[in-house]
Amino acid sequence: MIKLTTTEIAWIIGELDRNAAINTNAATNPEASTIEKGLLNLKAENLTSISNKLQKALDNGDKRIAII
Repeated sequence: MIKLTTTEIAWIIGELDRNAAINTNAATNPEASTIEKGLLNLKAENLTSISNKLQKALDNGDKRIAII
């Protein structure tokens, strides 16, 4: 079993949020194609979703996270 501290999870959340912001900003680049913009926005949404799930686990004081 792998153990992560709440601090490590918080760092992961921070990096997910930072990368989501980078992708969102890159999607606003006028040189990006429509497909690129769509993919960047989708990636940002996915990163934000993962971040929110981990934050919810921290807020609830969950001790276990299922990997499915």
